Amino acid sequence: MSRLEEIIENTAKVFPHNKAIEDYEGNAIDYSSLETNIKRVSNNFQNIGIKPSQSVSFILSKNVDSILCLLAVLHSECNYIPIDELSPPKRQISVIVESRCTALLFRETSVDSQLLESLPTARVHKNFLGDISLAFFNWENHSDDFASKNLATILFTSGSTGIPKGVCLKHENMLPFIRWSKNITNLTEQSRVISIAPLHFDLSVYDIFSTLMSGGCVYLLPAKEAKNPMLISMLLEKWSITHIYTTPTMLKLIIQYGKVEKYNQTHLKNIIFAGEQMPVETIQNVINTWPDGNYFNFYGPTETNVITHYQVDTSLPIENPIPIGIECPYAKCKILIDNVLYFVEPHRSGELVACGESMFDQYKNASSEHVFYLDETGNKWYKTGDSVEINGNGQIIYKGRLNRMVKRHGYRVELDEIAKAMSTLDEVSDAAVIFADEKLVAFYTDSNFNISEIEIRKHLGDLLPVYMIPDKFVKILELPKSSNHKIDYQKLNSLLDE
Repeated sequence: MSRLEEIIENTAKVFPHNKAIEDYEGNAIDYSSLETNIKRVSNNFQNIGIKPSQSVSFILSKNVDSILCLLAVLHSECNYIPIDELSPPKRQISVIVESRCTALLFRETSVDSQLLESLPTARVHKNFLGDISLAFFNWENHSDDFASKNLATILFTSGSTGIPKGVCLKHENMLPFIRWSKNITNLTEQSRVISIAPLHFDLSVYDIFSTLMSGGCVYLLPAKEAKNPMLISMLLEKWSITHIYTTPTMLKLIIQYGKVEKYNQTHLKNIIFAGEQMPVETIQNVINTWPDGNYFNFYGPTETNVITHYQVDTSLPIENPIPIGIECPYAKCKILIDNVLYFVEPHRSGELVACGESMFDQYKNASSEHVFYLDETGNKWYKTGDSVEINGNGQIIYKGRLNRMVKRHGYRVELDEIAKAMSTLDEVSDAAVIFADEKLVAFYTDSNFNISEIEIRKHLGDLLPVYMIPDKFVKILELPKSSNHKIDYQKLNSLLDE
């Protein structure tokens, strides 16, 4: 197997009548029907002009038809670009423009009416599949150097320049994780996996592809419903869920607000978490809530997918902090100290770098040279930007970020992107953002000092996803600067304590 679409072909031969997908509305499809419909939709793509190697983006809520479209895009030897349906239209347009995608799949009820008017839309095929329409774009002077049948997806993440960066992942980058994660998390044809992560979040790769490789069923939650811990708790019982893959924050919310004691969740045996550091208190609550489970900590940036893992041993005292563990079999990790590579050995600390089959090659719309370390043999190592140390057992411990990118609710957030968005307001002359006590705090200067926090929030809401909107705004007369005339972020942190 060398391509993602072959997953369905293989599983349909072994488990044709197993339920493959069920969505929140109750629509369901088995593997045999899924394979048949993928081929039908793929033929329809080709008949209206979709060609191999092209990029097809989509703004779709998760249901059977949207996953069918995604899989048909892959079957057409194209790549898919998922766009956050809850992001403001300007953000969605930015991703489409940066991707220079051939076409966009969308539902008219869920996109802004002016979105297509703001883009070089050539033609629109309404109701291409049910209520899903397909728009084609005509980009001027566009030659796609990235066109390749080997490209599977482009996942856009926060960019420090203020423009989202597109991480290009090939089939060969994604399959090693899919195979490995299926086995290590005990996925079988009896498994029932709840899909909480949106499709533009790399956790969805496990939900969709690892589950479908196993012959189990993936249960889809749309983005709005996926924010409701009470609903998720109820669905764990209703759908007899066996596997959940989400962030520590979401697990904490389910336990706090999901009234789990009301529901029978004894089927839940495999709890996988990633995207941010797992607090010891939260993992203890997870174990107390679902005591018969297996508990996995996955770690890895979008550029590499998961590269380290740790399984919590409940027979031993819980380690503090929870390790991100050891490298996955398809990845190699080293420690970068003063521009020199060292092996992962006890008591070393530095920046975690990685290479291997799952590592991306390049960004769609930005240079990637600065994110790689080139060793003396010419091998490229991805610099994660994460500070780590190795404990006495040889396990990797996450210590924090080395740069201005943080993780919030599992999402990557470039703090400078928020500051740049604030600075597009005429009334804001300067802005800086820090991350303190798990909160985004924005400092800004205003020559007239008359713009309100409500106005700033509204402006940012038009440009950024909800998870990038600061929790707190602080007006100051002048941003503190260091001796080299750069913003003094340490001083900004100290201002919060005053």
